Amino acid sequence: MSSDIHHSAQGAKPNTAINTNTDSASTLTSKTYTVSLEKMKLNEIAEVHYQWVDDMGWHNKTPLEALALVASEVGEAVNECRGEQPTENFGEELADIVLRVIDLAHWQGVDINAEIIAKIAKNKTRGNRGRLK
Repeated sequence: MSSDIHHSAQGAKPNTAINTNTDSASTLTSKTYTVSLEKMKLNEIAEVHYQWVDDMGWHNKTPLEALALVASEVGEAVNECRGEQPTENFGEELADIVLRVIDLAHWQGVDINAEIIAKIAKNKTRGNRGRLK
């Protein structure tokens, strides 16, 4: 799959074309630089993914529709766990869930990096809330 994505992330200039036609799905390249997805924060990955989804014309009409699509991806992940062990496709389905969530976060202007960090800190203050370890 090949497409040009316009975004600004790690040294990329705004509206710089990044060609995703590479040997590795984890690296985006252009004539002048390489952006490694492994080194990008979720917000940056969300921006790249959002633009690709937008270019494909697949964006949703409402946040509720986007959440319904997250739920459908959860259902697909559930299907990969029907046996004693998850199938080899389980990780891909988890990735689909995350991509749908970060796409929605980017669209709604949510700083998902900050929200995750804040939520982890909040959870640490709650203790086990009566749950057995």
